[in-house]
Amino acid sequence: MIMYCANFVLDESELDTVVGIFAEWVSNKVRRQLAPGSLKSDGRRRFGGICLDCAYTDAVPPTYWAARYTELDNRIRDREWVVECGLRRPALEDLTLSVLLRMEEHSARTALARLDTPVSRPSFVPEILDRCIVSSETAGTIRELNSSDDELYVFKDQINNPERRSPIILVSRDSSGDVLVDPKHLLSQVFGLAEVVVIARDADSRAIAREIGWDRVAKQGAVTIIWPRPGVIGRHVDRATRIHADQIREWAAARKKAAVEILSFLVDLLNPSLIARHIGLEYVQRVFANREMERRLQLAVGSNSEESIAMAELLEDARRSLLGLEKQVEAKEAENLRLQKEIWNQAAQIETLKAALRPDADSTSRGADPVIQDSIAATIDEKATVEQALHVISWLFPDRVVVLDSAWNSAKRSEKFIHKKRLFDLLWKLVTSYWCALADGEPDQLAGRVFGESYTFHDSKSVESNLRARSLRKFEYEGRPVEMMKHLKIGVKDSVAETIRIHFEWFNEERRIVIGHCGRHLDHG
Repeated sequence: MIMYCANFVLDESELDTVVGIFAEWVSNKVRRQLAPGSLKSDGRRRFGGICLDCAYTDAVPPTYWAARYTELDNRIRDREWVVECGLRRPALEDLTLSVLLRMEEHSARTALARLDTPVSRPSFVPEILDRCIVSSETAGTIRELNSSDDELYVFKDQINNPERRSPIILVSRDSSGDVLVDPKHLLSQVFGLAEVVVIARDADSRAIAREIGWDRVAKQGAVTIIWPRPGVIGRHVDRATRIHADQIREWAAARKKAAVEILSFLVDLLNPSLIARHIGLEYVQRVFANREMERRLQLAVGSNSEESIAMAELLEDARRSLLGLEKQVEAKEAENLRLQKEIWNQAAQIETLKAALRPDADSTSRGADPVIQDSIAATIDEKATVEQALHVISWLFPDRVVVLDSAWNSAKRSEKFIHKKRLFDLLWKLVTSYWCALADGEPDQLAGRVFGESYTFHDSKSVESNLRARSLRKFEYEGRPVEMMKHLKIGVKDSVAETIRIHFEWFNEERRIVIGHCGRHLDHG
């Protein structure tokens, strides 16, 4: 389980400083003085229950270095803590540093215990940031936001910048003008991951909301995490995540640090994209192996003896074999990352649903009636009917989706539909990932990729050329007929139990999705 992962851009001169700080940290752990230069030697060293692996190559630019520290948990058996620190320094360019902390479980019992383990970061990270020259490319600024027209224009431009890769944490003030989260402590936790913006005491929250959107603004002591555009962080999320003031006060009452809890939100969502860019031990070892293979191959080619030619052929075969294995490893790593993303997305979905069932849920719950409560419970158990799935999304996202009477009626007639989880996953993506993409101005064909092959933004030519088929796909919305050719699909059989179609339309001015049909496959004519 990944507990922390972050990337930093440092001045090119800081390689030895980073290695030295890491050596100091390991020395304190093993209670033995380790020379920084010793960490540039490839290989493994053991210190009781602690293992240290290093890899280094600087034969040609870029220079690579990585170290992995592994320690058994002294309280919980079958648990290991792994810290990796890696860097890449091209010639005459800033170096990139990546730090990763993960917890490995070797039994089902300890895997259950990890749920109570808080997110944290290695203690040498602040030391590196304090002693090294950090590039402006590294996320980690803090500033105050006023509500003047000029400042709001700049802030809105920053938020909507398609090149932005880091979240922005917007901190508001309560009715007394105080912040509930210490901005400086917050920045110290999220440095390298996000920017921190604090709303000024005399700022007009309504003016800020009108400019950047009500879903992005924070007020009354709340904190809002404004995410980059969909796809940048490796998974689809809403435009913003709001942490309400009551939640922050609950953390304080439970003696939990709000900054650390907010860090956990970031880690949970940013991990997929950061892990993909992590400079790990195996990566540096592969770079070294490739360079060594190339060196020996050039030496062999430079000699004309039969033995050297034969050696060159063997080395070339080995190099190709290694490249093939690397591609297989990368493919498996990509597949593992994809599966991990699915797990994270499902966990976030379930947490949202469970939060809606809590009796102390905030104003967004709006007093759920028994039908809604039963629908949410059925969804968590993956047993929701088509009608219950519509109840859940229309109740949780009333500003994003409208379900017409025609859709409710078709859903009731599809009560026997058996692919319940697949259906809810599609509806969830419809009102989260897809809606966010369209709201941010992405074209429909790009936004629809989140559904894979389950989405069609137009119907077949036979349907479009048939008046009766087109009339079946027209639904009345606000007193006028609306043709809905866009649809989500599951199954192809002529079966209510195995096939379903969800016809809908996006209304850009309202920023709303209208569902006209959610049931059996409509006739072609």
